[in-house]
Amino acid sequence: TWRLTVLLKEFELITLANESNWIDCSSQHQENSHIAICGDLFDFSFDLPFDDFLPLTLPLRFWIQGESVDLALFLPEVYSSRLVVESLDRHAKLQARDGTILHPRPQDNQRKWRNICRRSGGWIDCWSIPIAAISINWIYHPMPAYGPPPQADITTPEKEEILLSPMRIPRQRKPTGFTWPQDGCPKFDPTTLPPDKVSLELEIGPSVMYLYGSWLRNFYHLKESIFGEDQQFTDMNSTTTPRDNLNAATAATATTNTKQTSVATAGLDLDASCDDDDVSVKKEFDPRVYRPLDVVVSITMHDIQAHLMKNCTDNDPACPVILIERFGFEMKKGYKETQLQLLLSPAILITTDRVLNRMSKDKHLQQGHMMLSGLQIRGHAMFSDCGRSLDQETLEYAWQLEIQLGKLSGKLTSPQLYHVITGLETLVLTITDPESRLQAPRLPPECHHGVPPLQCPESDVDGKYRCPSGDDIKYRMTRVCIDAIDLYLIESGTALNLWASPLRLATCNLHGNHVKAGVTAVLPAVKLRQLICAGQQQASSTAGVGVANNNTSVGGGGGGGGRS
Repeated sequence: TWRLTVLLKEFELITLANESNWIDCSSQHQENSHIAICGDLFDFSFDLPFDDFLPLTLPLRFWIQGESVDLALFLPEVYSSRLVVESLDRHAKLQARDGTILHPRPQDNQRKWRNICRRSGGWIDCWSIPIAAISINWIYHPMPAYGPPPQADITTPEKEEILLSPMRIPRQRKPTGFTWPQDGCPKFDPTTLPPDKVSLELEIGPSVMYLYGSWLRNFYHLKESIFGEDQQFTDMNSTTTPRDNLNAATAATATTNTKQTSVATAGLDLDASCDDDDVSVKKEFDPRVYRPLDVVVSITMHDIQAHLMKNCTDNDPACPVILIERFGFEMKKGYKETQLQLLLSPAILITTDRVLNRMSKDKHLQQGHMMLSGLQIRGHAMFSDCGRSLDQETLEYAWQLEIQLGKLSGKLTSPQLYHVITGLETLVLTITDPESRLQAPRLPPECHHGVPPLQCPESDVDGKYRCPSGDDIKYRMTRVCIDAIDLYLIESGTALNLWASPLRLATCNLHGNHVKAGVTAVLPAVKLRQLICAGQQQASSTAGVGVANNNTSVGGGGGGGGRS
């Protein structure tokens, strides 16, 4: 067994995070968005076992650990949110764990080694992690060659051609196609093979996160470029445009029909008369190529401090901060389905205000909070290979999502509520950012049969009906459940209480032949109460009131009136 270790000190890992995997390959003034992982230590170790001959399975283990890791974001000048993010970075006030106000924001990267990802170059730190570790276990099924008998039938000229082929100018060839006899034989089912299994565990220690919407957006683009539909990059300087792809798809239909007609009329033997560049090379079908893969992912994060970034003036308080004790994410992906769940421990949002004209007994109102007792998100995606070839990906035909929230409680003053709404508005604005969206390079999207809609036999020739894509006909169902909402909007001597319990919301896009979408909401009880505290002198002079301390409750809504 070979044990290999790669150790890097003071490293930078820079990735491209453009939408739809576009890449600007120009030599100067590139317009690429980047996400970089910088740190002081990177440890990558793995084992290569060679203790068995032709084993059925080969276990591989990988271990990755990083220390003092930072996630940095770079936006090009053409990005509409670049100036917004830079302004937030300069003017945001942050509250440390001990309660001190940090303004301007401390630049930790000035004390760390940086080569490219410097603040002077437009890079902004978005996440600081003292330590993180990734463990990957892969149970792999080797694919040894079937044996030398087919190689013994190679003639001497063919051997000479194989040996001299690296020295000759390569010719453009079509990719190798695997043939599978379909005459009287059922389609090969990949689930008959035992799958390869991959388990990934990621654990992150106490970290500080700065909630810029732009880095969340670009991180999602990076994920889609690696694991999503846009795994093939496209050069921004390429001459092909989405409209050209649409015209090419239209012309391909007529070209394909013409070729099929001419071949059928001529009655030629393709294997004997066609050149290698026009006919894909056929070889023996190997079912092991289509072995499925089972993936189990587990992500755990401890003690998260997230700052809800917003623009702060000299008289504004610090940005609201969110404290999360534990974050957990699990996903199990197979050939037929994908199951995922997200678990969140109680999360607390803390915000302050700077109202100076309060009385001394009301100084405690300067700090408000909101608490969510728990959050659970479960998703279930279902896939099918019906009508798909082995070289095509399975089609997602259903997605079910369930969101369960615990009790949302808290007390806020009007200025504190304003600061929270301002931070959320800034976050949503930088996440959506419609001005920076890039059009998908591969248009039109394939229909649910895996071909362009104009080439699909289900589409109407006159263009009245176009075969829909898999996303258009996918079944979606979403359910949201909130146990209770108990919020107080308070100020000196008064409070407004909102109580609602429970809340149920469900929606799906398919109910029957006549109704294709519907929403159902259940809200049994809503109470809105206003509490007013009167002074003792005024209370003693009021007729009919003989108590020293009274709180009058004026109810509205679902029977919330009365006295307390």
